[in-house]
Amino acid sequence: MKRYLSSNLEMMQTSSERRSAISQLSRLMKEKRPFSYLRMGDGELQWLLRVQQGQEIKQWSYVNQGTSVDEAFGVNGLKREQYKRLLEAYEQCSYIDLYERVPYNQQSLPALKINFSSHTYKAAGELSHLIFEWTYFEFGQYVSNRKCLFACAESLLLEQLYLDPRYRQIAIDFWTDSAAPIFMRIQNDGRYYWDCLDEIKESIRQVVINHQVDTVFISLGTGAKILCYELAEELGICTFDLGSVSRALAYAGSPGYQAARDSHFPFLFRVPFNIYMEGLEKAYPEMSVADLLSKAHAQLCIDLQRKIIAGSTATDVCDKNSFDPSPENLRYFWESFQYYKQRYVPLAEQDKRARELIKDFNRYRVVQGLGVDGYIFKQLVSIKGMLRKILKFD
Repeated sequence: MKRYLSSNLEMMQTSSERRSAISQLSRLMKEKRPFSYLRMGDGELQWLLRVQQGQEIKQWSYVNQGTSVDEAFGVNGLKREQYKRLLEAYEQCSYIDLYERVPYNQQSLPALKINFSSHTYKAAGELSHLIFEWTYFEFGQYVSNRKCLFACAESLLLEQLYLDPRYRQIAIDFWTDSAAPIFMRIQNDGRYYWDCLDEIKESIRQVVINHQVDTVFISLGTGAKILCYELAEELGICTFDLGSVSRALAYAGSPGYQAARDSHFPFLFRVPFNIYMEGLEKAYPEMSVADLLSKAHAQLCIDLQRKIIAGSTATDVCDKNSFDPSPENLRYFWESFQYYKQRYVPLAEQDKRARELIKDFNRYRVVQGLGVDGYIFKQLVSIKGMLRKILKFD
């Protein structure tokens, strides 16, 4: 049984059939070269369908100087002219997870015009969407005694956490003593990756060659699909479309490229607020106070998030049912909040935007009913609701 900071969390239910599929994926990753594992998330499927149907392609943007805790952002997609490279990657890769357990994919995949190669293995239906369970059951063993490169927006953060013995003890089932990961910072930390996809590809290629890397784990939105397929074929290596697992390994409530909450929260284990934030400051010493505050607020929020081990839940911005003020979550939140008040609130004294973000978070806390002022607010709201009903009845 894996060790965690908690033993009272919901665990993703993994059938024997899914365990067998997960083990098969690991065997292929170890034995076959070249080998590329790609995922067709709902964002990628939607993007492909929009291109095929001649619809407008959304242009993504990034947040600067922090954002409200009431907003969440995710980024995917490519330039329209990169469509053929993406389609070829999906059609010719070694292994594609079709994510048919996701309702959108189950309903929309039949409309996609795609011709998979006869050599491409397809994880479909109830045996799809394997990534979080694969990470839970197989990742630690796979990266042991194997030269692995991690190219993702969270690379610098993961590197600093990995160097922290406190984090290594918490994540010991995922990073054994025999692991020797290489963490590579990608251009612009992944921002606007579609504008520099080939530059990122060349940077990864050089690290693979110079360090004789066996497996590359890439987290780069839709761009990861193209890079995983092309690099595996060109270098004869194993590549893995890691996606949001890089955030799960860091217990990050915000992506590495964005000072804002993400739209969903993948979970493997908790990392205490002070350990995460110390790693973040070491990884990005140039980060503005406002962005630092936004990332701190994202961490405070995930302490109160519903968690499924080896699974992912929508952020409470997207699904109010994800807010979970359980006794355990509250205990971690208040521990984090005390450190936050001591370390980060004073930093905002000379920064107007940071002060605005602190006020915004305090409003969020009160509205959620946390603290004495939050309790009073909730009671007043309840009384106001009762009075409205009485007056309406009269």
